Amino acid sequence: MADTANSRIAVLMVSAVGFGELPVGAISGGSFTLPFTIGVAATLGSVQALTLGAQSLDFTLGAGTTCTNGTTNTTCNVEVQFLPLAAGLRRGAVALFDQSSALLAFVPIYGIGSAPLAALSPGTSSVISTGGVSLSSPFQAAIDGAGNSYVSNYTGNNVVKIAAGGGSASVVARGRSLCLKRAESLLMEPATCISPTTAIAGLCRSSRPGVLRYSPSPA
Repeated sequence: MADTANSRIAVLMVSAVGFGELPVGAISGGSFTLPFTIGVAATLGSVQALTLGAQSLDFTLGAGTTCTNGTTNTTCNVEVQFLPLAAGLRRGAVALFDQSSALLAFVPIYGIGSAPLAALSPGTSSVISTGGVSLSSPFQAAIDGAGNSYVSNYTGNNVVKIAAGGGSASVVARGRSLCLKRAESLLMEPATCISPTTAIAGLCRSSRPGVLRYSPSPA
């Protein structure tokens, strides 16, 4: 990430599990088994394998998964399988939640899908309707694994979500403690792809600059 105020490049996260490269449409893919330790103070509620926040896409849970609802005070495994559905870099995460849907742990994962691509020309453009939600100096957009679009509403001090396929837009809830000022850009964080409405970071210009992450409950 570019940190212009301090003239540096900052790395937010470097650890991730790579699945290598597979052809799109492969019948069998790669798999990894990830061990987790659930402490005595926590009880597991659910485990999700996600591709940019969406389930049942490139990354899925395998039959060797022993981390299940009710697991506590023990070590268990999560088997993740990778079958790319599209070409290019495919990113996601394994996320573990407790029984109140609070995040216990996550591991970023990625793989590469190989396939020929066709370019169609000339392309056509159209304006996406946001319904009753107005945009004030929209600065940047990002798309999650479910096809939803997120726009940083720069002078509106918020992030607007536009559902996949169109429809009414909505302002992403920030919670009482999050004050978003001058949302300059968005990042779809593969390391925190917990649900289709998370993994949104707003780069802020305010008296306390930093990176803010929206983290709603899992879908």
